[in-house]
Amino acid sequence: GSTVKLICSPLMARLVMQSYHRAKLPQNLTNDDAMRLYHDNIVIEKSTDSLGYPERKKLLNLLVTELDKQNVERLERDALMKIELLRPYLINNQRDSAYLQLLELGVLMEEWDADECYVRFAFDKFLEFLLAEYHWPRINDKNDLFGLCQRAGSYKILQGSTEIIIQRLCKNNQFEIFTDILDINDKYSEDNKSIIKEMCLRVLCSISIEDNNLFKKILDLFPKTPSQFDLDILLELLDKLRSFAQIEDFKYAIDVAKKEALILNDQKIYSDILLFEADLCRWQSDIEQAKNKCKEIRDIKEKINDEFGLCKVFIELAWLERSQDNFDNGQIYADKALLIAKKNNYVKLSIDIYNIIGVINEAKNNRNDAIIAYDEALNISKNLNDKIGIARILNNKGNVIEAFGDIETAETMYLESWSILQQIGDTKRISIILSNLGDISFKKGDYESAEKYHRKSLEIKTK
Repeated sequence: GSTVKLICSPLMARLVMQSYHRAKLPQNLTNDDAMRLYHDNIVIEKSTDSLGYPERKKLLNLLVTELDKQNVERLERDALMKIELLRPYLINNQRDSAYLQLLELGVLMEEWDADECYVRFAFDKFLEFLLAEYHWPRINDKNDLFGLCQRAGSYKILQGSTEIIIQRLCKNNQFEIFTDILDINDKYSEDNKSIIKEMCLRVLCSISIEDNNLFKKILDLFPKTPSQFDLDILLELLDKLRSFAQIEDFKYAIDVAKKEALILNDQKIYSDILLFEADLCRWQSDIEQAKNKCKEIRDIKEKINDEFGLCKVFIELAWLERSQDNFDNGQIYADKALLIAKKNNYVKLSIDIYNIIGVINEAKNNRNDAIIAYDEALNISKNLNDKIGIARILNNKGNVIEAFGDIETAETMYLESWSILQQIGDTKRISIILSNLGDISFKKGDYESAEKYHRKSLEIKTK
């Protein structure tokens, strides 16, 4: 459930463990739920018999109001002393001081910048939650939400707060608000459009994990008011759902995106979506259907002269040929893709091309050539700080190193890959890595660890 993804973050794991001390964790705990529990149980210390420490709550509300008013994430302590409502909290040095208690709890912190002392929240996630609590009663319609979206461009912390509010509205059966803020995208600046898109993607990915039915209801609204902005979001959503192995939602999003692309008569985007569909067919081992899709895509890409899209088709065809052990055909398609990529400087795509070249050479037992290709892919991934690329190539290179018999180096690569994948929540690849680590442990004679790794891998695969 969503609890597992939530506690992959060390910070959220700490907060959740504090809030659920010695209590059973629910399977589908959301970020909002976790923050509310932390606020009530740890910060305010409310219980069935007591209101806890209401002065702490008052102080937090006053601080959040001031931070929001000034569009900042920290304030000078001297400036806070000049605010009439806050001054009594700051000058109280007694044990009942709400300010000192919050510092001791690690909710607030004082940090020095040159000779100035600033007061801020110890972690941004909690401030995001409190800002959402502050604005939540003030959101009456889409214009209020639009105002927050506009501010989020210059006040970064408000992005997370706005996402919390959008999710709450969607869960309250006001999910039309989601497409409302997309449909007025012409009112956003270009910078804000990019921010709104990223916010909406994060919300959709979160809802996909937490509530599959709600996710579908939101997506069903997209084709009703079709736009290029919608399609851009849907394309990036497909990429993320594929990474997270959310297969059911991935299939559903493909159908919605195809429908909207056809309404807008956008052949480029339509063929891009078909490429995701071909990828899905490959996952499901329907190779011939995937090849047929690629032929359709290739015809469209050549007709509209989309070289970037054509390069991606050749990469997909290389994978399909490799899956049928047609290594020479796979290499031909990979070489065609590499030629286009070098000609047009498609650096990021080169990661995928060198990766499939490595995979093909590995399958042909040309291990040295495979390592050369993987090193090319790994260097590009590191230069671009592409975490998914780094994790994927480390795993693949680890396979070759393991085949050479250097299991210690291979294990180091698998562990580094696993660490990155845990950060980004790529469960499909985590399952593969865990299986590889199980094999390494078995070879080392550590049968207990081998069993643990394989059980974890199996648990993910069977979810």
